[in-house]
Amino acid sequence: MIFEYDKVVVGGTLSALMFAFIKDYPLLFTVPQPPVRFDFVDPKLDLSSFKMPTQNKTLTTFDRKLQVGLQKKLLWERILFLLSLRGKAPLSNMCRFLRHVDNNIVCSNEYSKIMEVRFKKCFYFTDPN
Repeated sequence: MIFEYDKVVVGGTLSALMFAFIKDYPLLFTVPQPPVRFDFVDPKLDLSSFKMPTQNKTLTTFDRKLQVGLQKKLLWERILFLLSLRGKAPLSNMCRFLRHVDNNIVCSNEYSKIMEVRFKKCFYFTDPN
C-alpha cells in the first residue's frame, strides 16, 4: 500500500513529535525515543493545548532546591497519543527499518515491507534505523 503526503516528519524524539503535532504532519519512526524520567519541562510552560495540567514540583538536591514542571516523558506520551488519534502516527512503533529513496520512504519490519510513503518534503529529526 502506498500513502501520499505533502510533508512528513521522521523521528521519535520529543522535538519531532511536537513539530509533527503543531504542523499536523504524519510521523514515522523506528525506535521510540522518549525523554529520560529525570527530564522536566519549565514549570512556567503552558501545556493547556495538550490538555495537561501545569505542575510545580520541588526537587531537593544536595545544595539547593529546584522548581520543575511536568516530566517530559509524560508530555511525549500524550503527544504520541494525540497524533495517533488524529491518524498522524500510521505505524506507531511497528516499523523497524526505514529506507529513503528519492521522495519515497519504505517502512518494513523483520519480515516484509509494511508501507510505502510518497512525499514532497521530509523533516528528518533523527532515527537510528
